[in-house]
Amino acid sequence: MQLNKKVMLGIVIGDILLIFLWALIANITTPKVEVIENVEYIRELPKESYKIDLTDNVIVGKHYAADDYYFVVYNKEKNKGEDHLVKYDVWKSKEIGSQFSKGDEK
Repeated sequence: MQLNKKVMLGIVIGDILLIFLWALIANITTPKVEVIENVEYIRELPKESYKIDLTDNVIVGKHYAADDYYFVVYNKEKNKGEDHLVKYDVWKSKEIGSQFSKGDEK
């Protein structure tokens, strides 16, 4: 019975040493990553700008999400832009600043 306790204790200590060695090797072989705190931009990204006369039903923006395509259309009464769901071919062909018609909606 005394021999079995010593064998079991040796197995437990061996397992602990094996896990410790495994973690130590993983830590040594992992490449170090240097975190850069100060980032300096070498150039600024170009910004697109459009000159648009804000009349009623003029397209002031375009965006899409998944398979849905939208125009942002200026509403003069509410003095804000509204999203309108449109077909892809209409979305592709019309430019910002052009007139929006109700027939363009999906």
